[in-house]
Amino acid sequence: RARRARRGRATTPAGKPSRKYRKILLDLHVAERFTMLREVMEMSSNEKARVASGRPARMYTVGQLAAISGVSTRALRYYEELGLLTPRRKANGYRVYGPADVDALQQILLFRSCGVELEEIRRMLGAPRFDATDTLRHHLKTLFAQKEELETLIATVEKTIASLEGRYDMTDKERFEG
Repeated sequence: RARRARRGRATTPAGKPSRKYRKILLDLHVAERFTMLREVMEMSSNEKARVASGRPARMYTVGQLAAISGVSTRALRYYEELGLLTPRRKANGYRVYGPADVDALQQILLFRSCGVELEEIRRMLGAPRFDATDTLRHHLKTLFAQKEELETLIATVEKTIASLEGRYDMTDKERFEG
């Protein structure tokens, strides 16, 4: 009878945890560790740095993320439709964007500013071997080249204005440098 009464108890009569209870705790601990490890492996480098620094994760509503990023709420929902962003949902159905979504949105906006189409961005971000750093370095080189072209064009326009106003004698070669 005493055995039956003890069955299902979490502790022995001496007050120590039972074997069954210790095994359940160990299984939960292992499962928890495995889940944490998987989450860390899926984190972006920005998220890992945030966790290492001890800063709390910032969660944003659609309106808040739209305000800090300069993107419309409609665009955020469209990016979600395309699978570029995957916000979590609160119990009330509201979208909540975490650090991974903020990182993804920054990459989307950087690639869009470089002229990359959304479909290409979706393929790039979904590729298993996608390296954002290398891709952004390539786009940075492209932007520097465009910057040089714009600076040359600006100089040509300034010289043309000065020439039209009679302040500068522009050569025929200079007219076509931009």
